[in-house]
Amino acid sequence: MSAVVILAKPEAIEVIFSSTVTIEKAWFYNWFQMFLGTGLINSGGNLWRFRRRLLNSCFRKDILKGHLSIMNEKSLILVESLKKETREDFTKVKKPISECTLNIIHDIIFGRHEDENKSELRGLINSIKWGMRFVVERVMNGFLWPHFIYFSTKRGKELKKHEKIVKDFTRSRIQQRKQKLMERNFSTREANETPLLDLLLEYHFKSTDFTENDLSDELITMVIAGQDSTTVAISWILYMLGLHEDIQTKVYEELDLIFDGDCERHVTLEELKEMKYLKSVIKETLRLYPPAPFMARQVHKDVNICGYQIPKGTTCVVLPPMLHRDEETFPDAERFDPDRFSPENSQGRSPYAYIPFSAGPRNCIGQNIAMMELIVIVSTLLRSYKFESLDQRDKVLPALTITTSPSKPLRIRIRSRDSTNNLKN
Repeated sequence: MSAVVILAKPEAIEVIFSSTVTIEKAWFYNWFQMFLGTGLINSGGNLWRFRRRLLNSCFRKDILKGHLSIMNEKSLILVESLKKETREDFTKVKKPISECTLNIIHDIIFGRHEDENKSELRGLINSIKWGMRFVVERVMNGFLWPHFIYFSTKRGKELKKHEKIVKDFTRSRIQQRKQKLMERNFSTREANETPLLDLLLEYHFKSTDFTENDLSDELITMVIAGQDSTTVAISWILYMLGLHEDIQTKVYEELDLIFDGDCERHVTLEELKEMKYLKSVIKETLRLYPPAPFMARQVHKDVNICGYQIPKGTTCVVLPPMLHRDEETFPDAERFDPDRFSPENSQGRSPYAYIPFSAGPRNCIGQNIAMMELIVIVSTLLRSYKFESLDQRDKVLPALTITTSPSKPLRIRIRSRDSTNNLKN
């Protein structure tokens, strides 16, 4: 195993994340590759560069605009499903939010017009969750690193089962969609919106460089990146708003000015830009609870970082929860303060001081669609409901696994704004 260096300052992180000699992910990402394939997250070198160029076309602004209606519709379904929770003392919010984000990612990737059994998609999510958990356990236990040992264990055999479920699911969806496209003379374009699967199939039809296996790997990567991390982020956002009634009031007042009390109106692209304070709330939540608790890069050539010579082969690890609590950049760092991200307070801050979606060439390709989804869902919920968190932050700690998840279920009391005027008056 290579030497490990932990980087905690923006100027050090900038060297690693912007460097062309550290573009490769760290060695242990290879074990995720065994389970997930060579998607954008865990591919490297020329393969990564090729895939990144290809996938950039899937996340253009005009493509994102087409997915906005999906987010709006599913958010309103979530609002409806939470009505019954207003009679409960508290709600463990992750489950209903997960259902919403699952439906959104399904329709964005596979298309809303598919006669799909979404219970199969839930099975996929479950297999990905357990598979990723098993891989992390293996990374943390050196005894399990040799393949012949690990795959003779119960966990190793279970990982193989989950891998088969994941691969079978995506290949089945690819074949189903291919058949539909053949029936339409290979025309992938639909009115207003195009599923990401169609965009990738369009390229697959034209090129031998992008096989069905490649397509499957990218679909798996999209589902992982687009579902659990978004669910966890929304859960944390509602939790923090539920702890800070004054901030929740300020967000609601901003929404009321934009929507004039209309709880059901769809969010437009223009209105997304108007929700500046809500966006600051989201950014501040992601500062304290960044989606990825760690990131790592492999140094393939000697590199100088802040006066220190880092030799070839070193693994450089970045811990966003630590970076985001640097008192030099964020004074009183544990305090929840959305005003940190106002234009005047953000001015002059290094882009490598705040990296919820990573930074540099290998930043998160889907960060714009992720922010869009967070704003749409949270703004839709806050127009209908008031949230009150029942547990203080010292009782709910971030559990650093694949995502920065709560150490225990978040208990949040949900009340209809029709029954309380506390926030509006």
